[in-house]
Order: sequence, then structure tokens, then C-alpha cells
Amino acid sequence: SDAKDMTLVDFDTDVRVARDAAVTDLSVAGTGGAQITTSTGVSADIRPREGVVVTGTGENVTTVKKRLPKTPLLVDPVDMRAFAAGTDAIQIRWQEIGEAASYRVQIADSSLWASRIVDRSDITGEPVLTVRGMPPGDYYWRVATIAGNGAVSPFSQYRKFSIGKPGEEVHD
Repeated sequence: SDAKDMTLVDFDTDVRVARDAAVTDLSVAGTGGAQITTSTGVSADIRPREGVVVTGTGENVTTVKKRLPKTPLLVDPVDMRAFAAGTDAIQIRWQEIGEAASYRVQIADSSLWASRIVDRSDITGEPVLTVRGMPPGDYYWRVATIAGNGAVSPFSQYRKFSIGKPGEEVHD
């Protein structure tokens, strides 16, 4: 058995699990906590804004906790904002986080995030992204903070905006 064989107990929270061949990375995004136990009995409690990296296999499993950066608050566009047809540039803005080395911004055409139109992790400096040339439709956006040590915050809650079709009346 290896580090991938573990039990996860979820206490009123969102838990993100990322796996590769030798490492399992768990992060808590909600208000509660979680407890993981590997198949060899190694356990760790995870609290909000914490993560744990599980490495090794068999009897050599280790867990290391990590502190996650703060999740940014979204600023603009406000939720359900409608833009007129032909709007060329839309500025996405969020709260600046002091510990951020960069930000990850995702824009999708569904709140399920299966098809991402924008997925950028290289945004540094001012917390803004300008997107251009998006066709009419509904869009969802969210942001995460990436700290200098590589730790990634949970994504913000998403917001929705829309771009109208030619001839549609838009009410802000």
C-alpha cells in the first residue's frame, strides 16, 4: 500500500486532493477541517487554510503540513454584471494579497469549470486581468493566490458576468 491509499474524514469543508505517483497533496478550503489517515495508520488533522503533503510508500509514509495563502476577494465585475454586445475589453479585478507571488485566474462558460476559456497562473503585480474579444454569452470567473513557496489558496467563490448579443438591451 502507498500514500494514495488513505481515508479522508471531512468536517463541513471543501477538500481539494491533487495526486501524482509519489505524493498526495490535500488542502482544506472551507470553514471546518479534515483528518486524513493513510493505509499505514499515519494521520494528520488539517484546519482551514492548511494543507498536508503526503509522501512515500508503505512504512515510509510522511506527512508535512503547509499553510495556504489567503483567498482573494473579488472586486469587479460584480456578480451578474451584463456587458453590452461588442464590449471589447473587460477588466477582472480582485483584492491584492500581500503574500502573493502571483495569482491564478480562471474564466469558464460553465460554473462546472470543465471548459476553461482562460486559465492563467502567471499574473503578478497589480491584481487585474484584461480579457478581450470574448463572444456573447455567460461567463464565470474566480481567482486563487499563489505564494512564493508554491502554496496555492483555495479558489474564491465565483462570479458570473454576461456579454449580450447584438440587438439585445443590457441593463446594468
